[in-house]
Amino acid sequence: MKKHLSLLSFFLITSYISQGQNIQVGSYIGHQTPASLELYFGKFRTLSGASYGGTLSFGQGPGGSNIYRNSWIELQYNYKSADLSYFDYTLNRKFDAGTLEMHNILLGPIKEAHSGRLRPYGGVLLGTTVLVPQFTSSEVRFTASFVGGAKLDITDRIGARFQAQMLMPFYFTETQIGWSPQYGSTAGLSSSSVIFSASFNAGIYINLMKDLDN
Repeated sequence: MKKHLSLLSFFLITSYISQGQNIQVGSYIGHQTPASLELYFGKFRTLSGASYGGTLSFGQGPGGSNIYRNSWIELQYNYKSADLSYFDYTLNRKFDAGTLEMHNILLGPIKEAHSGRLRPYGGVLLGTTVLVPQFTSSEVRFTASFVGGAKLDITDRIGARFQAQMLMPFYFTETQIGWSPQYGSTAGLSSSSVIFSASFNAGIYINLMKDLDN
């Protein structure tokens, strides 16, 4: 499955590069909401905090035609570090669980609404999230993400980007996961779970290659 997704991503990017004349890079900073993971014996929860990210997009963008017009394939990376707590249902008590770093690497199509200076957009991205807790080993999870916002061209080369995004790392059914402050090892996971977390960002983008005649 992973091999097929990788091949599909490669062909999509190759197609966009061959059809398009624009490579767009960007960076942003914003705020990410708290995230929680329900377990059998308790619940892990992060605090809200700052998030940072960068994008690399391939496509024709507003200068395109046919199905390629106003569309991109975007590679995205974003990062957040926040304090982590664990609430034990048995003891009815909350414990400090250190910090948690979240690294999200996502890829998918972005579609803009029209070709004016202000362009609303939306997309669906897929990829992985690397979770790095302070007191246990890191974990890699499949992640889906819905993204939407608007791009505002300041010049033909530089613009501003405003974005809202939902991140959804998946925890499928497992026997155990994580670190329990009370028992020092694991806090079992009873069923499939999703970690929901929203982020709200603002940043800039630069068109590295653009056909200004379109």
